[in-house]
Amino acid sequence: MSEREWLQQVDVRPGEPWPALPWESGHPLRRERIDTRKEVWRHTVYGGVFPLSAIRKALEDHFGADGEDHAGVRQQKGDTAVFAITVDSDGVLLEGGTAFSTCAWATGRVRDPGPNTPGWLDGFEETESQCGQAISMLTQHHIPYTRTPSEPGGAVPLLPDPPAAAPGAPGTRSGDWRSLIREILSSAAVGALGALIGDMGAGAIAGALRPVARRVGGARAGRQPDGIAASTPPGPPAGVAPEPTHSSEPTAEPEDDAQEPGRPLELPDLVAFAAHVADLCGVGDLLSPASIRIHSQRVRRKKDGSLPDPDPAFLNSLLPEDLERVASAESHGKALTAYLTDPAAVRARDRIDVRDHPEVVLEGVAPEATPLGRWPAPTEHPLALSQQFAVNRIIAELSGGAGLFSVNGPPGTGKTTMLRDLIASIVVERAVHLAALTRAADGFSGRVEWKADGYTRSVARLRPALTGHEIVVASSNNGAVQNITTELPALDALGEEWLGEASYFLDQAVSLLDGAPAWGAVAAPLGKSEKRKEFMSRWWWGEKPKQDSRGRARNPRGDSGNGQTPSGTSNGMQSLLQRLERGESLCDPPAGVRFPTRGNGPLPVPEGTAAVDGWAAAKAAFLDALRQAEALRADRAGVAHAMRDLGRLDASLDSAELSERLAREDEEGARQAAADARTDLRHASVAYEEARDRAERHRRGRPGGLLGALGAGRAFAEWQDRDRWCQSEVERTFLAYGAAGSLARATDRVLAEVTEVRRHARLQLGLAQAAADGARRALEQARAQWGEHFPEGWEHLGDTQRELSSPWSDEEFCAARTRVFLAALNLHRAFVAANARTVRLNLLLLKEVLAGMAPPDVALVVWQSLFLVMPVVSTTFASCGRLFGPLEQESLGWVLIDEAGQAAPQAAVGALWRARRAVLVGDPLQLEPVVSLPVSVQERLRQAYGVDEEWLPSRTSAQRVADRTNRWGTTVESRQPDGEIDPVWVGAPLRVHRRCERTIFELSNDIAYEGLMVYGTREKPFPGPDFCPECVAEARSGCLTCAYPLSCWVDVIPGETVGKWVPEEGAALERMVTKLHHVWGVELDRIRVLSPFREVVAGCARTVRGMHLGDSASASAFLKDHIGTVHTMQGNESDVVILVLGTHPREGAHARAWAAEKPNLLNVAVSRAKRRLFVIGHRESWSKEPYFDTLADPTRLPLRAWAGGQGAGR
Repeated sequence: MSEREWLQQVDVRPGEPWPALPWESGHPLRRERIDTRKEVWRHTVYGGVFPLSAIRKALEDHFGADGEDHAGVRQQKGDTAVFAITVDSDGVLLEGGTAFSTCAWATGRVRDPGPNTPGWLDGFEETESQCGQAISMLTQHHIPYTRTPSEPGGAVPLLPDPPAAAPGAPGTRSGDWRSLIREILSSAAVGALGALIGDMGAGAIAGALRPVARRVGGARAGRQPDGIAASTPPGPPAGVAPEPTHSSEPTAEPEDDAQEPGRPLELPDLVAFAAHVADLCGVGDLLSPASIRIHSQRVRRKKDGSLPDPDPAFLNSLLPEDLERVASAESHGKALTAYLTDPAAVRARDRIDVRDHPEVVLEGVAPEATPLGRWPAPTEHPLALSQQFAVNRIIAELSGGAGLFSVNGPPGTGKTTMLRDLIASIVVERAVHLAALTRAADGFSGRVEWKADGYTRSVARLRPALTGHEIVVASSNNGAVQNITTELPALDALGEEWLGEASYFLDQAVSLLDGAPAWGAVAAPLGKSEKRKEFMSRWWWGEKPKQDSRGRARNPRGDSGNGQTPSGTSNGMQSLLQRLERGESLCDPPAGVRFPTRGNGPLPVPEGTAAVDGWAAAKAAFLDALRQAEALRADRAGVAHAMRDLGRLDASLDSAELSERLAREDEEGARQAAADARTDLRHASVAYEEARDRAERHRRGRPGGLLGALGAGRAFAEWQDRDRWCQSEVERTFLAYGAAGSLARATDRVLAEVTEVRRHARLQLGLAQAAADGARRALEQARAQWGEHFPEGWEHLGDTQRELSSPWSDEEFCAARTRVFLAALNLHRAFVAANARTVRLNLLLLKEVLAGMAPPDVALVVWQSLFLVMPVVSTTFASCGRLFGPLEQESLGWVLIDEAGQAAPQAAVGALWRARRAVLVGDPLQLEPVVSLPVSVQERLRQAYGVDEEWLPSRTSAQRVADRTNRWGTTVESRQPDGEIDPVWVGAPLRVHRRCERTIFELSNDIAYEGLMVYGTREKPFPGPDFCPECVAEARSGCLTCAYPLSCWVDVIPGETVGKWVPEEGAALERMVTKLHHVWGVELDRIRVLSPFREVVAGCARTVRGMHLGDSASASAFLKDHIGTVHTMQGNESDVVILVLGTHPREGAHARAWAAEKPNLLNVAVSRAKRRLFVIGHRESWSKEPYFDTLADPTRLPLRAWAGGQGAGR
């Protein structure tokens, strides 16, 4: 441990002297030099230490063991304790520093009253209260830990006779220590202590207890029992500052009825109390009360000289406390409410299968749906289709409101890459609100005030528009969250072309990464107390560890050792803000300037380096970058619309052509009709004129004379008849002429109308033609300009071609989006610099917030201030409640849950409750959550509390729970051992796999994913000799001579063996590792050895330990970190994986069936290998198991010759 911390294991054995405790004279800790004006020692005592395996065994004895006993399932290792108490530098119990083991208590309740009794898990609070009262009473009494007074050699008792009315009261005497312990604690405590004290010699007792008597006298400061003289405690060794007593810590004036602080605790107290608590919990037989562990650490005083309240000891899981807080909340917010949706309420009919509807995916990655922030990855490597779809859907569904979204991330499909772009988008969104401010100071609105230590304090509140963008990465797996938040600031997270542009508080980022090359302080791992302290030390104070990441001592002087810049100023954010307050310029040149070779550094800031942009310039630069990206997005959106509209435009053109043709035909018909009508009119006119002329001529030929005058005579009659006919002809032709005229006029009108219709149709045809031609020209130009990023003929592409494409993500657009993100960070930096004093004063409270000592509304403001400077922090679920304790529903803008497939559904509840928007990323087809509680116990608990089977922690995951609510996804069908097909709905799957080479990829894809993934790995040469000439000539894939290292199954015929370890497989492993390492030069750090079973792993380790592997450091690291069960190796990957299966063909059927129960275990084992997979085992027996039959298929994983291998190549 560090010089600020001590860890002591105390195991008291009968007949041996009792060791001094850290607060007692003679202990080495008392010789440590310490300035008690600034800090003091504080000690956490863990009493009744016992191994966790004892709890598991007790539960399995009661409920029965699980099949998991075969597994490489992570078993909870290490020790726990029945209680933990915190004492001050004198060993006096501190209020609020006591914790009792819920684990031990619940185990005892399993035994009595047992799970068949109603309310069998009720009552911990009562037991906790009893234990708390007991330790309090114990410290109020002086206990004469000696033999009874009547025994020869017994020490003089320290307590007088008690008053009759108050047996056992403080300062009284009710007999020897046995009587007092029995009264205060229990007979179990007496028995445990008696077993030790009774066997000790008088000399040992005197040597151990006389100094205790003197310390008690000093601690009581004159308040001794009658008959006992006050004594002075021994002083410290020469040169050591005296340690203050417990009374030196500032405390409020005690009330009249306030309890005294109590005496210092002694070793017998701790043993007796451990036995008492264990007895109350009913687990006394599982532990030794004489096993004690003490963690001592220095605690800094506050500015007023007082000491902070003790942190609760980390003894119990923090999740139940957080779950209780959520359960008692009035409402749960949209994200958690969606997560807790009843299975019956999930609307499966509304789901859209992205594999069945590729057009939906293309629409989802349309330019207008793509955010304008992009992580500065290599420009030529945009997100794959499914990654961009996931980012776009998340932004579309959550950005403007609240809710839940899930992303399925099979191995090697780029989960972190996708999350980086999402983070960039969120940062840009806040920058847009920053850019809307007229002045940087306008970003704060009002203050939050509170009273503390008699003073009124306040913090500046950010404008609401600048909040809601906080990003927390959370997981059950500490390694997962650590990896993300250490990868983001690292130099390797940048594409080469952005080294000359990217920098964001670079020196602080280097401090965060312990001196490793970095570009920007954009993320930090928090969570548990250690991480929080490390963050404050490195980022805020600018301190560096005394050792580097490899454990080597740092130079005590200069930049490498004291956290200072070459100019002698601190790298801490506090120091930087103070310098900015004084008006100093901020110089933060690009990463490429500070790390020109990407090596260690950074180099000093070059002389003459210009200061970063101020607020106005940074705002203008951001808005300019945003306008450029928006213009490019609009261009691509226009083309996308043209592509979508081309079919419609073509249809419109066809319709216009038809309309024009019909109009033309109508016009031609009307013109002909009009011509015919004019012809008829002319004919009618002629006929009319002729009739009139004829009638006129006939009239002029009327017979004359008397007969004509009288109208008589035959001639006249004939004339008259003829005249009537002529008149009728005139009338008829007149009417015909009139009708012809009307018809002519009518056809003229029709002709005019259809002529206009045709004119309009010709116009529409021209417009339609122009639109279609314009769209085609735009598409042709896009095709020429954007190449493969132009999604032409989408409906005709195969699944693999579509998934490997990146529609609309051409290099120009990607670069513009990246510059928006970098400009957004620069704007954030300028905002911080312009408000340096306000930001610093807010962040000064960060230490109190991280320690849980700030009021909830203050904590929220401080967290929001931190997230403005540091966009991303990470935590485990276990630490989430402690880290964000005061924060309530939807107080955090974004919670990104990584490795959600390995998280128990209950673990995520606290984080989801605090999230306004939650994104769960993981894979339910890798290993399921590891829960230390046996499944049989989980099942009994589930039944006792009426919980649906869907929520059984070890049978489902947070990812599955979230996936079922996601509308966008696909179904993956997996074959069960009984042959049934289990359909699993997964949300928004990432589909392009870029980790494993083809053989390994295809195995994983077929075993677990039903072909969901598509192959995208860039294959590279693997070290090793070429085939020998004979193999080349005969087209063989290696022989016993050359044995080229291609992935293969080495078939081993086991001899007689006991258990799962097969010595012949160990011999094959030895030959394989030898050849890989010594012959082909594959370094040990590129090899991993896995097995489903712990017993086989132990055998592999023994085998490797007996080999001659060269460099001891690399061999030790290989043994420690590269050999393990499949469960312990999840999340790791290597170029070479050797899977040693174990089990004897006759004896191991049950174990093999367990390993093949689901595809998850084998999927994880196979997908750990990037370049080569070697399987060692008895092929015939394993090939009968589900999923392993795929692995054993020689067309997939051939049986290949291996030099010296027994049975290899058969």
